[in-house]
Amino acid sequence: MQSFMKKISAHYSVSAKYSVCGTASRLKIYRGESSSSENKGKGGIGYWSIDPEFAVQFTQTGQMKEVMVREIDLSRIYDATKDGDKLPSANSESDFDHAIKTAKEKGFYGVRFSEGRNQPDSFYIFNKNIFKS
Repeated sequence: MQSFMKKISAHYSVSAKYSVCGTASRLKIYRGESSSSENKGKGGIGYWSIDPEFAVQFTQTGQMKEVMVREIDLSRIYDATKDGDKLPSANSESDFDHAIKTAKEKGFYGVRFSEGRNQPDSFYIFNKNIFKS
């Protein structure tokens, strides 16, 4: 399990404190929502983090009990680094639009994004079928 954590940690900027599920293709992700969240109530559509502490920043009251936790199959996530490219920036509208378009064309359910230096990567989920087994 430790070598697996090292592999995932290096590839997904996950520290040992984050909960990685039992197989290499599954990962727990976290989403904080408040009453003003853009995609509130849309079944998980929107940004998710691999870091629960990062996700709690987006809750109404800043409490972990408000953070949703789901498990995803990483094979359903478009990851530009697997094509030899850098991750698209979550802070760039053009990166976002291009990555979402590419992911949908290739049959993925979400996209891995960079949140910037020293921040955990995020996943934008656009197809909630990713949450089904």
